[in-house]
Amino acid sequence: MGLRNPFRISVDKKTGWLLWGENGPPNVWAPGTTISKKELPMGYDEFNLAKGPGFYGYPLIITDQQAFTNYDFEKKKALPKFDPEAPVNDHSGNTGIRELPPSQPPLVWYQNLQKEFPELGSGGESAIAGPIYRKKSSFPEALRLPTQYEDCWIIGEYSRGWIKAIQLSDDVELEGILPLLPKLKLGKPTNLKIGPKGRVHVLYYSKGAGFLVRLENPGQVAGTTPYRYLLSNDKPPKQLAKLPGVKLMSKSDCYNCHNWKQLAIGPKFADIAERYQRDKDAEAKLTMKVMAGGGGVWGEIPMPPHPLMSEKEAREMVKAILAMKELSGKRKKK
Repeated sequence: MGLRNPFRISVDKKTGWLLWGENGPPNVWAPGTTISKKELPMGYDEFNLAKGPGFYGYPLIITDQQAFTNYDFEKKKALPKFDPEAPVNDHSGNTGIRELPPSQPPLVWYQNLQKEFPELGSGGESAIAGPIYRKKSSFPEALRLPTQYEDCWIIGEYSRGWIKAIQLSDDVELEGILPLLPKLKLGKPTNLKIGPKGRVHVLYYSKGAGFLVRLENPGQVAGTTPYRYLLSNDKPPKQLAKLPGVKLMSKSDCYNCHNWKQLAIGPKFADIAERYQRDKDAEAKLTMKVMAGGGGVWGEIPMPPHPLMSEKEAREMVKAILAMKELSGKRKKK
């Protein structure tokens, strides 16, 4: 008890722990009272982990045991603040117990830039809880996350767009917060799940569209952040569907990061074609980039290399992408 707006509740199958993100109230929020705003706490969001029954504060206590001011609505008078160690719910509408258990603090709390947790950055607040990443023998080593994420609690932030991992100590205290997935242009993360092969799945919501991203370890050494994704993609234009390059792309990992006309992790193929439309060396440049990998042209997410792909295969794919501009030109002439 003592929750305001838990978002994406998760239960750890190994321990039975209950995990949730707590979406807090507006800042200095006390509607219908005459309490000075100086006496009110900010509207923190929280990440909570419960190993058993307990009282988690709201609406009497919030975040790191910051107490709200009690208020007599009949007399319209502020009373002493609630005691986190011995909270009492004496509201006239209370039909439950009056004397509550001690308030349990959250594992993580934040409001804008929180000095205790600088890893969370700044911005709005909308906490999303995911599962604890438990390594299983059924998780292929080539797909599961690196060892640094084992037994970490996967969390997300709807407003800020990131996915991170909370490191837990043996006594279930916070040890650190690791980056897992930066803010992407796909929209806002809304749900976090771990698939049967140890890959993290993130559901993104954006205006008019949704994306499912599958995050897996593409074989980097332990200790690096994995970057490989699988997301829903649109279909190639009918005029290009039979090109050799399009067929090759369907067998490669191109659609992990790119779509033809919809925004994805990487640039749209249509945008690539438009950018290089007047570059006579575009075919050769892009062929080498597909094979060698690269980054910095379209954003912070790097494109992985494709050392097993032949130059001929890469060139056919690039031809198919650059053909998008020819289709655009034909539509404009009509």
